[in-house]
Formats: sequence, C-alpha cells, structure tokens
Amino acid sequence: MALGDLERCEAHLAALPAELPGDGARVAVEVNRSWIAFFRSGPAAACVHLDAAVDLALAGGDPHARTALGQGLSVTQLLAHPRPDALERRLLALDVDAPGPFAASGGLVVAAAAALRADLATASDRLARARRASERLGGLGWADAELDLLALHLALARLDNRGAAAVVDGARDLLRGSAVHAQLRLAYASGLARATWERGDRAAAGPVGMALAKEWQEGDAFLGARGRACLVALTQRGRGEPDAAERTLRAALGAPRDPPLLVVAEPVAELAALMLEQHREREAAAIAQPWLRGLADAGRLGLVLGFGHDGRMLLDLAAGSGEARLSGAARLVLRAAGATPPQAVEARGVRISARELEVLALLARGSSNAAIAAELVIAERTVKSHVASLMRKLDARSRTHALARARELGVL
Repeated sequence: MALGDLERCEAHLAALPAELPGDGARVAVEVNRSWIAFFRSGPAAACVHLDAAVDLALAGGDPHARTALGQGLSVTQLLAHPRPDALERRLLALDVDAPGPFAASGGLVVAAAAALRADLATASDRLARARRASERLGGLGWADAELDLLALHLALARLDNRGAAAVVDGARDLLRGSAVHAQLRLAYASGLARATWERGDRAAAGPVGMALAKEWQEGDAFLGARGRACLVALTQRGRGEPDAAERTLRAALGAPRDPPLLVVAEPVAELAALMLEQHREREAAAIAQPWLRGLADAGRLGLVLGFGHDGRMLLDLAAGSGEARLSGAARLVLRAAGATPPQAVEARGVRISARELEVLALLARGSSNAAIAAELVIAERTVKSHVASLMRKLDARSRTHALARARELGVL
C-alpha cells in the first residue's frame, strides 16, 4: 500500500461520525484501521483492531458484519496474530461455508491455519472450498492472490516442485496487477526460486526469482530486503560462490523483517541450509534453532515445510535438538506432513548426518551420483560433496570401503 493511500484512508475514517449505525459499518472501520495499523505500526497493533472486528461480527446483531469482515481478511493477519489457533476457532464459529466474501477470505485464513500446523489434507480441502467461494463471486483480487500463494506453499511442502512452478505461472497475470503489493510478488518469486533450485536447476533459481520480483510497487511501505537478499544468495550459490552467498545472508540478518507471508524467504533458514550442505551441522543448529524455536512457540512451525527439502532438513535438525518442546513440535510437523523424521546417528565418535545417511543408503543400492541427485532432488555436485564427506568421516579409500565401514559401525 502506498503511503499516500494510508493518509487518504486515515482522513476518511477520521471524518466518520462517532456513532455508526450497525455492526457492519463498525466492522468495516475496524478492518480498515487494522490495515492502517499494520502498515504504520506493525502486526501487533493491527491485531487489536482485527480482534475488535471479529468480536463485532460474532455479536451477531447485523447480517452485514460478516460480509464486512470477509472483505478485509487476509492470511497476513493470521500470521501476525499472537494466537493463530484462537483466531481460527473464532472464524470457524462464524461459519466459513456460508455464501459470501467471508466464505472465500475466511475460508482461506482457516485453510492457512491448517497449513501452519502441517495438516496439509485439511488445508487443501479448505483451500478448494475457499477458491470455489471466490469463483462464485467472480474473483476477489487480493484473496485470489493469497489462495494461489497457499497453493504454492502446499506444493512446496509436498515437494511438488513442478506443481509449485505451475502455480506461479498461473498467477502471473494477477501478479502484474497494481493491487498486488511488492511483498506478495516477492513471496511468489521466492517460491519459484525454491522450486527451481530443488529441481536441480541451481544456476537458474536465483535469476528466475529476481526476474519475477523486480516489479516493485512505487511507494510500497515494505521493500523486502531480507527476501531479496535470499534471492541474491541463491544466485551466488548457483554460480558456485558459497562464500559470497554466506556474506550476503549474514548481512541480511540485520535487515528489517519482511511482512509475514505463507511463502517466506528467510536468511536464517537459507544460511542454515547452506551450512548443512557444507556439513557444518553444529553451526547450522546454532543459527537456526532460535528461529525454529520462535516458530514452534507461536504455533507456526509448519511454515518451514515451505522450504521443501531444506525445510525438512531444518525440521530434522530441530527434531534432534535435545530441547523437548522444539523436538516434539518438529516431530509432530514431520509426522503430520507424512514424513518419517530422518535421524543423524553417531557411532564411535563418527557423526553421520540425516542427508548423508540417505546418500549412504542409495550408495548401498548401487546408485550413481546422477541417480542419487535425481532421487533426492539435489545437484550432482552436492552428492559428490556428501560422498566426499562420508569418505572422510568413515576413513574410507573407496565407496565399497565406505559401505563396509558403515556396516562395521552399525550405521547401515
């Protein structure tokens, strides 16, 4: 939203009479104040007005209140809310399946809440209902953009990288619209870059994301410094410049946080994934666990699934953290997503990471580097790096010797 739009909106609200007729009008005012507070002061201030709007709609005195609420709801509000589970329950009490705008935007928020706890089946079902509700109304613009963004998150969470790219391709016309903010385009760009990276086309990942994100909306309050840094770092990694990528990501850690969105570009996650690829597990844990702990405490750990394979590696890191709360939350997310949490193992002082165990198992099957890369959806040079690390850790002279040493240690 441009800053001039904020000022005009504030002026209109200030000119309204103190007492408005009907809860519908009051809900509309609170929804608008919520968005003004979001852009002016941040998510915490916005949630005060959002909760007031939901309270008025729940009071049930005005049939227009539910419609007014539906015209201003967004997944961003759910992600900014201190209690997303409580907000979900209150929206469900308003009947998200009844016809009208609320069935689209309220259904979308409820679907996103299911995604936050990694209930992908419920999220997909609710997403389909919300999409049908929007289609019956001829489309709702902002809600349609977020419906596609949720579909993008679910595709990445299921490791369906082709499906993720298809979602972005289908949303391109909508992304060119002036009503779609730069941060929303950045989220789509991050998802497309992630899908491209995980398909093995690392050289193209950062550039295709940057190309999609370049249409910044003039005067937008958020410029997405952290998200753009992640795209730059992916470009550097794709060029074989991991040290430059690490410098970019470390510099971005001090940038202001981007708006909360379902598909996130987070320097902490990208930096930890880079470290894990380089077999720097302890450093990765040190930098990632505070971020993962914050997501778990807020009931948002399901967001990490949107990082695809890297997200599952980070969740595995959390599952083996030794912190009961974080470990339990990560295991629940992995289990809900249908993943069996892989575990790093340690035997006689030799620690084999979860990813290295996967490579080891495929080596035992007789798979080539190319076949392993295809199976794990990673680059072939990454496979070579994992094999070299295994050879070093196992003090092995050949792949055959490495397999023998692994069996001797009981890790295979």
